[in-house]
Amino acid sequence: MASNEVVSVQSIIQESQNCKIPWDEVAKPAIGEWLFLFAKAKGTCKEFLLASCLPTVSVLMGNSVVEIFEDYDEHVNLYMRALGGLATGKTQSHKNCVTQPILKSLEGKVGGELLLEDATSKGLFKFFSRSENRAALCAMDECQEWFKEVVGFKSSASAPSMKPLLQCYDGSHWYEAKGNTNKRVGVPSAALALSCFTQSDAFLKFIMPRMVANDNGLLDHFLISLSSTAPLSISARMEGSRNLRNTNLTSFEQLYERIYAKHNTADRAKYGLSQEALHVYIRHMSNSESQTVTATSGHSKDDKNIIRLAAVMHVLYSVMKEALNQRTEDIPSKISERTLNEAIALSGYFEKQRAILQQVNWFLNSTFCKSV
Repeated sequence: MASNEVVSVQSIIQESQNCKIPWDEVAKPAIGEWLFLFAKAKGTCKEFLLASCLPTVSVLMGNSVVEIFEDYDEHVNLYMRALGGLATGKTQSHKNCVTQPILKSLEGKVGGELLLEDATSKGLFKFFSRSENRAALCAMDECQEWFKEVVGFKSSASAPSMKPLLQCYDGSHWYEAKGNTNKRVGVPSAALALSCFTQSDAFLKFIMPRMVANDNGLLDHFLISLSSTAPLSISARMEGSRNLRNTNLTSFEQLYERIYAKHNTADRAKYGLSQEALHVYIRHMSNSESQTVTATSGHSKDDKNIIRLAAVMHVLYSVMKEALNQRTEDIPSKISERTLNEAIALSGYFEKQRAILQQVNWFLNSTFCKSV
């Protein structure tokens, strides 16, 4: 949509809804089919499943890193935001991919806190201080009010400022002075993953313009999508549930347990790219760098997110394949060329979504200018 066209928030939403995930490029048929069955059985959609399970898996991977070369590695935690209307399955995805498998199952088995309950700056710092350098998951079903506070639309102590979110994306250190002493307390690495759901209108009218105006790069950290989905009928969900029970995998609980057990040991898990995948990534980065003269900012974060997506998809798909085939195998330490290409395709979808949704800033500014 060209900037000189007459646009509205609703037309931007429509354009975003018409932008679809290229599922045949993002997941093998068996994985995509299982995600479809699970989503249908639970009354949600595959896009919302990704917004819930990918950040969750990134936290269950602990402080894993992807080593690109000897002096450069990347954390795996993800910031994801999914937009949708009422009764589109946001709550069902959040429940079945986060609260039920984490709060009601995994936390009790591992005896540790994984899901952040106090999503303030103070709450974040306390979590990292008491959790032995564990990554934190902040997952919210309806987060528009929380995010209004984050971007400064309204003031409150119930949300962190943008600075901690920027730091926690990179897993940076976080130390604070202890009282009036010269002592500092904190952690050498504070990594956070975000799984945020919100209604489309609230995000586009109040939050997106503030994120664009702040121009501090926070928007580029997020993988944002707006899904077009209609409420499923009870008969459709019943059919999906029957078909799901005919597979060897009926929930995320066993996947999460396996991923957590693999990655939360004394030694930090380290992944790398296969030679073929490394060549693909270098070529992709070279193409991205050649477009920076005419493109908008955000390429470096997009390249980071490709690596993070590749690592998380590599682990999730490997464990899903094990469960569906009823085999126990080691997760390969090298990310394949195929998985990297899947991550590039998925990242490309999120980049398109972000570019479409950013148009709301131009529209609201032009509307304001006409009114004064």
